[in-house]
Amino acid sequence: MSKVRLLNGKTLFVDEMANPAHVYLLSNIDLELNNLSPVTPAEVTLRASFLSHTQNLILAGRIRPDLAHQRVILENFKLETDLAELDADAVGAISPDAKTWLADGALHGQLSAGMDSLTVGQGEVSPVVRLELRQGSLRVAESGKTFSEITLRGLAAYPKLTLEEVSARLGQGKIKASGKFQVTPAGVISGQFESTAVNFSLAELAPEVAEGEPQVEGQASFSLEGVFAGKDGAMIAQNLQGNGQISIKDGVIRNLNVIREIMNKLALIPGLREKFSSRLSADYQKRLDARDTYFVVSEIPLQIANGTLSADPISLSSDSLEIFASVQIFFSGPVSGRGMVAIDSEFSEALSRSINELDTLRDTKGRMLFPLVIRGTTARPEITLDFNDIGQRLAVAATQQVLSGLLGGKKKTQAADSGQADSQTVQNGAETSSSTAQDPVAGLLGALISAAEKRS
Repeated sequence: MSKVRLLNGKTLFVDEMANPAHVYLLSNIDLELNNLSPVTPAEVTLRASFLSHTQNLILAGRIRPDLAHQRVILENFKLETDLAELDADAVGAISPDAKTWLADGALHGQLSAGMDSLTVGQGEVSPVVRLELRQGSLRVAESGKTFSEITLRGLAAYPKLTLEEVSARLGQGKIKASGKFQVTPAGVISGQFESTAVNFSLAELAPEVAEGEPQVEGQASFSLEGVFAGKDGAMIAQNLQGNGQISIKDGVIRNLNVIREIMNKLALIPGLREKFSSRLSADYQKRLDARDTYFVVSEIPLQIANGTLSADPISLSSDSLEIFASVQIFFSGPVSGRGMVAIDSEFSEALSRSINELDTLRDTKGRMLFPLVIRGTTARPEITLDFNDIGQRLAVAATQQVLSGLLGGKKKTQAADSGQADSQTVQNGAETSSSTAQDPVAGLLGALISAAEKRS
């Protein structure tokens, strides 16, 4: 026969490994066989609709019968589809998470699967299929970011899949990855991967902010490798384990002077700003007037486990300070971490001379240390000074001062004026404790200022 055609066909496939089982419909089938013969190869062309309202699948190849050996050989088969023609509702019925990728034309690309040869009729069939994706793009609905120039090359031989290379661009940054995966009869997907990313703009990766708000800029590169296993995205994210590193160059925080911000937070201490400013050099005054903070970051180790990405330790330095921190980013959204800001000696000396009690915040290098608390979400992280920790450390210093005054008073019981001084010292300490109970920061530091002024 020279030609056989089947029009408007329909068939169902059932994936029993899924829980619950998925039913896939292949509709609008147009099948054409040319030069059908028991001794010569027949040309096959098939068009059909899969998760789409249009005929988005095209399959072509040759069928060569081998009646002498009771087998059929499939040759040079290739399946092609345009991902932009997938229907979001149809995909969402199978995978609600994937539906968000397809809404409003978010996914594009030419996907093909090719097979050189497959013999049917000689026991178990195990095809080897070469996969390729070209001209791909994906817009992530949650962030609005678009991955472009997505390409993929891989080899599938059930139950194994080897991704030789996956690459994509995000802005000026380039991602490359590779991996090996397999599927168990129970439907568990497991595998290992390696990935690198270079020249990513931190401003493009970070959430959008209003004009004038702090914005991190710089170029980031990272590498990551790991293993995973699970039946779905949530299980895979929880079981994912890996490690890597990230490096940043040309770092700057626009619209935020970290030193000035710390100064503003400490402005609640009465009289501190005036005393402090008078003790700074003209050069340092200019630093406080700068709009931005430029910084250098040491290479940051990364670790993934139990649904969490940890960056520890983080070491950041500028011309006036160093920041040390440890941060955990939970895949569910929250961010948590602790850190410490170490201010350079000139700034620290000026603060210490303004209020002697603040000297207790200095380390052995003479740098004043301010603890940080990191919280919030990946979309809007918050970094604040930990005033509770600062207050507790100053409270220890205040308590030592009060005890010193009490002990000194016992040694001078014959002197009435000394006794009055001791009484005043105890009173100041009591006022400090009372103020701390009402406001653990402002009250305590205000009492310390008062005591310092009286001693001067």
